[in-house]
Amino acid sequence: MHDKELVFDYMLAAAEARDRAAMIYIAEAYETGLGLPPSRTRDWSKAVQWLDRVVSTNSEDEDGNFDGTMHDPQYQLVAKQATMYSTGGFCLPKDPSKAGDMFSWAAELATEGMKGKLASKYFMLAEEAWAECEEL
Repeated sequence: MHDKELVFDYMLAAAEARDRAAMIYIAEAYETGLGLPPSRTRDWSKAVQWLDRVVSTNSEDEDGNFDGTMHDPQYQLVAKQATMYSTGGFCLPKDPSKAGDMFSWAAELATEGMKGKLASKYFMLAEEAWAECEEL
């Protein structure tokens, strides 16, 4: 077994055990291809699934301690999903409606995080995605 295979398998096991950092690692590997072993290929549908799991996972660890989520705030993870839906590719169909909804949600999360300029950007991207739906 190659080292990359072993590393990925360990990270996947940790991700399946709901380790937030491991879930983000797996999602980014499927999104970018970096860290993927030769036996796997880029797959945005899997990246979106893992990011969704991260966002829906409680930010506390098993001891009830806050997980340092500032490295990857929820709004960035949701916006990353929205970006993938807006273009489609790597086994993920393009879905401007879903992208608009996700960008809007990212904007709401950014607002909660006191990131006003970023929220405005996400709201604008949501409007652009929804406008694309009207053109179809």
